[in-house]
Amino acid sequence: ILLVKLKYPNAMQTIQIALLPAPKVVPTDHVRGNPNAKFTIIEYSDFQCPFCAKMHEAMKSVIKETDTRWVLRHFPIAAHPLAAKAAEASECAGDQGKFWEYSDALFELNVPMTDGTFLKVAQDLGLDWMTFSVCLSSGKHSSAIAAQHEAGVKKKITGTPTFYLNGKRFG
Repeated sequence: ILLVKLKYPNAMQTIQIALLPAPKVVPTDHVRGNPNAKFTIIEYSDFQCPFCAKMHEAMKSVIKETDTRWVLRHFPIAAHPLAAKAAEASECAGDQGKFWEYSDALFELNVPMTDGTFLKVAQDLGLDWMTFSVCLSSGKHSSAIAAQHEAGVKKKITGTPTFYLNGKRFG
């Protein structure tokens, strides 16, 4: 064991992470694709992460071409100042049945995200902007997003995107 620790200092941590139980799909999750699919991908993501944007685009193709269900969970990184607010905005859009459309729009932005982005995207999607605005300013979904983040921390997630494919961790 000493030799392993000296030669491979991160080996024990990697093994411990690999032994953690994989997350399960729960009723409050947003699921895209066949709900009874052969493959399940649970992704921890951040709306300001450029790698997450690439993963998001790839996942849209995966869903179309394979028997996969995709669960998107929030893991806003502290270095991304608007990531938590973006996650809240996506949940507010979800209250109006547009979680995935809103998420797609945020990841497809061709301009830097600002505080004004959230209402503009909601308006572009035809959401009831007053209901959306009240939801976003109230912090209605902040505790649920914090809980998803904390669950990720307990799984030793430190970056995004991190995902599980049928229980096997990647990222």
